[in-house]
Amino acid sequence: MSKKLKRSAVALVLAATMVFSSQGVLTAFAAGENKTSTAVDVLALEPSQITEGTDVADESGDISETETPEVTEPCDKTEGCTLSKDHEGECQVTPVDPPVENENGEGETQPCDKTEGCTLPNGHEGECVTEPVTPPEEENGEAETYPCEKTEGCTFPNGHEGECVVEENTEDTEDTQEPSEEDVAAAKNVSDLIGALPEASTLDPETTDVEALTAQVKAAREAYDKLTDAQKALVEKAVLDKLVALEGALEGLEQVETIPGAVAQIGETPYGTLDAAIEAATDGATIEVLTNCTTNGMNLNKNLTIKGAAGVNPEIKFTQYGIALWGKALTFQDCKVTMNGIGSTPYSEWSWHTICASADASLTLDNVEMTMDGQGTPSGKSATHAIYFCSNNKLDILNGSKLTIKNYSQDALEWDGGNGGYNVNITDSTFISDRNRSGFTGTFWVTAEKSTVEVINSTGNGSNGSHFKFIDCN
Repeated sequence: MSKKLKRSAVALVLAATMVFSSQGVLTAFAAGENKTSTAVDVLALEPSQITEGTDVADESGDISETETPEVTEPCDKTEGCTLSKDHEGECQVTPVDPPVENENGEGETQPCDKTEGCTLPNGHEGECVTEPVTPPEEENGEAETYPCEKTEGCTFPNGHEGECVVEENTEDTEDTQEPSEEDVAAAKNVSDLIGALPEASTLDPETTDVEALTAQVKAAREAYDKLTDAQKALVEKAVLDKLVALEGALEGLEQVETIPGAVAQIGETPYGTLDAAIEAATDGATIEVLTNCTTNGMNLNKNLTIKGAAGVNPEIKFTQYGIALWGKALTFQDCKVTMNGIGSTPYSEWSWHTICASADASLTLDNVEMTMDGQGTPSGKSATHAIYFCSNNKLDILNGSKLTIKNYSQDALEWDGGNGGYNVNITDSTFISDRNRSGFTGTFWVTAEKSTVEVINSTGNGSNGSHFKFIDCN
C-alpha cells in the first residue's frame, strides 16, 4: 500500500476514533471539499485508542508502522474492572480465586470485611452468612448455658434473638414459707408449759411455793431458749410476756423471803407495815411495797413515791382515812390502790373529802389501778367529795393507769376558790367517773392523749367550767 493511501486510512481511523472519544466529537471533511481541514495530534491520544496497524507519526511527521502492545487500565468506576477506562457497557471483574487450602487440605475461608463472623469469601455478593452461636460443652458433655449479656439470669445463649427467658425463682422465702409441723409442735409445747403457770399478779408470798414455782418457770425458760428462731416466732408475744412477768415476780418474792415478815422497805431497811415505812421516810424517799398490805390513811407533808416490788404488783387498801397532801407530790407506781367507803382525810378539817390537796400539791398514778368507791360515805350536807383540789394542783394519770371514781353524791373532781391553774393530764390511760354528781367541776385544764375518758350516769353536770383537749382518745 502506498504511503499516500496509508495516510488516508490513518486519517479515516482517527476521525472515527475521535467521534466516540470522551474528549469530544470531531468531524472530518475531505480536503477537496472544504478548504479548511482539522489536524489531529495523534500523540495526545490514549494508548488504548490506537489500534493495531495504525501508523503513528513521529516528531518529523513521518508515519511509522510499529505495532503498539495492548494496555489495560482499571475502570475508574468499578474497582478491579479489567476493561479499558471509559469503556462502554458493564464492568468485567476478574473472578476471585478459590481459597487456598490449608495444611489439612481443607479450604480456608476469609471473613468478610463488613460483617464479623461472615463465612462467605471476602468481597462476596449478597447478604453475609454467619454461623449460629452454640453453647460450649461442659465437662460432663452437657450443653452449658451462659447468661445473656443484657439480662441477668437469662437462660438463652449469649447473643440470642428475641426476648430473654429468666428462670422463675421457686424457692420459698421466710415470708411465704409455711412452718413445718415440727416447728409448730415445738412452739406449742413451750406455749403449753408457760400457759400452765399462774399469773404473776396472783402470787402471794404467804401461799406461793416459791421454790416449786421457780423450778417450773426455769424449765419453761430453758425450753423456750432451746427453740430455733423460726420456732420462737410461733410463740405468741402475750405468752412470752407472761413468762417474763413471772420471772420478775419470783425475783420480788425472793427478796421478800430474805426479809421475813417485811411488808415494805426503804433501801435495805425492812418495815412490818406500810404506815411504819411512811412514818420513817424522808422527803423524796421511795418506799418499795413487797406484798399486799393496808394503810390507815396518809397525811403527807413530804414528797414520796410508793411503788410495788418487781413483779409483785401489790394491792394497797385504805381502811379508815384517805389522803391529805400538804403542797407535796405523792406518786403511786406499779401497784393497786383501793379506797372503798373512805369519807374523810386524816386531817380533821377535811372531813368531807376522800383526797384533798393544798396549793401546789400533786398526785401521780404511774401504771396504777386506783378505785375510789363512795358507797357508804356520808350524803346530804356532809356529802363526801372524791378529790378536792384547792389551788394550782396537778393530777397525772400515766402509762396504762386506770382511775375509777364512782358512787359519790358529790363530784369526782372539784375545786373551790382556785386561780384556774389546775391541770389534769391523762396519757395512755383511762379515767372513769360513774354515778357521781359531776365528773369535772371547776376550772380544770384537761389534756388527754391516746386515752379513754368516760363521764357517765352523772346526777348533775358531766362537766361544769373545765377546758378539754383530746388527742387520739375515746
